[in-house]
Amino acid sequence: MALVHCESCGAVIPSDRGTCSRCFRAIGSREKRRKKWRTGLPIVVALAALAFWPLRVFAGHRAAPSLVPEPVLLEEDTISIAPASSKGIPIELPFPGQVRVELTVVKGEPVNAHVIDFNEWKALTKAAGKTTSTGFRFAYSDFQTTGTRHAALAGHLTAGPYFIVIENPSLGELSAPVDVKVKAILQS
Repeated sequence: MALVHCESCGAVIPSDRGTCSRCFRAIGSREKRRKKWRTGLPIVVALAALAFWPLRVFAGHRAAPSLVPEPVLLEEDTISIAPASSKGIPIELPFPGQVRVELTVVKGEPVNAHVIDFNEWKALTKAAGKTTSTGFRFAYSDFQTTGTRHAALAGHLTAGPYFIVIENPSLGELSAPVDVKVKAILQS
């Protein structure tokens, strides 16, 4: 038979007794409670995880909301451009990101295309749209193409107003208008 100390009053008592003869507290009760928590807590946590796992799988678990915005369709249209003229398609970028502009000539001759910002648009309209003959310079080199039937232009732009300018460089009254399908997408 071993002797133990009472945790409450410090009296020396035999370990086979259930209570202290001096203070009448249960012997080893604190240690028993600690042992229960040490073995019981991991079991409770494991059971809780198992209980909630089917809810996540079968109840259509939703991921935390993404801080990255979804791709935004800025423009999708087919436009017609008369010979020796150009058209500007306005697009507004609500946030900065990677912009992809796809152009496909549906009918007619190859075209020139540029993406320009609002200040360049003002200068272009002042020049009456004569970009190729006047040597007009554009700031966004990633967004320029000449003499193409299909182009995919991509680059990073900041938030704000822009214009997709498409030129029909064919000359003369005998030339036909050009129909161009335009699609612009913004990704973060």
